[in-house]
Amino acid sequence: MARILIAALICIFVACTSAFAGGAGNCVQPLKTTTKHIGVGAAGEYNYVHERMNDLENKRGPRSMKVEKVNQIYGKGIIGLGDNVNFYGKAGVANYDLKFVDNPQDADMEIDLKNGIYTGGGLNAHFPITKIQSVALGVGFDLQSNFSYNEVDGITRSGQAATLVDGSYYSVDGTNSLYLTCRYDINSLKTSIVPYVGGYSSWMVIGTAEGLSYQTTSTGFVEKEDFQAAFDFQSFGVLVGVDVDVLEYFNLNVEGRFIGETAITTGATLKF
Repeated sequence: MARILIAALICIFVACTSAFAGGAGNCVQPLKTTTKHIGVGAAGEYNYVHERMNDLENKRGPRSMKVEKVNQIYGKGIIGLGDNVNFYGKAGVANYDLKFVDNPQDADMEIDLKNGIYTGGGLNAHFPITKIQSVALGVGFDLQSNFSYNEVDGITRSGQAATLVDGSYYSVDGTNSLYLTCRYDINSLKTSIVPYVGGYSSWMVIGTAEGLSYQTTSTGFVEKEDFQAAFDFQSFGVLVGVDVDVLEYFNLNVEGRFIGETAITTGATLKF
């Protein structure tokens, strides 16, 4: 009964928190062995990216592509191996907006996308360094990659809203993170607080899965206009976050990422 209540709290926490690859945390520490041989956990997570610092580029396709207002909400299944490593997979929904210049026509394009499929996977690991009185220091890393598919909801070309809109986009992205952790146990409350800080690099590729069809007064009807993938492999930044072990089997996390992208991730993990 207690775990059912905690699972309900996870849904409430994720749904009520408003803030491309998800955060490095949730949870930043290994599950360790929760069953006889492995650790098993489930998480809910919300990731919001306001904008990326670098534009995505393709000299023969879309130019100066801006990725904005990324919303991702998803569940995670987590497997802990030994005392140091977590493997995880995730699935959910995502949407975002695109702005770019159509190179051949030198026309400004704005693309609104519907909610679409979002999935990914990765691993994170954590290793203790030393303990200073009641504070335990450690180092960790996270590697992940993700995929999304979204149908087009609206198109604006050179300031003109299009009709008869059709088409879809795919995106592939990933993040590599390295961070230091500082664990403080509050034994009287059976709670642990784990702030962490570090750096990350991220990459992203976005292209049309199905060519764009639309109609404006200036272009007439355009059918199956295909845009080659635009990409950015050189985004770097800093991250800061905190894990809170509310109970032995329940964890909350919040993380912010800056410079390369302006983003926040919140989530909760239930350990079985």
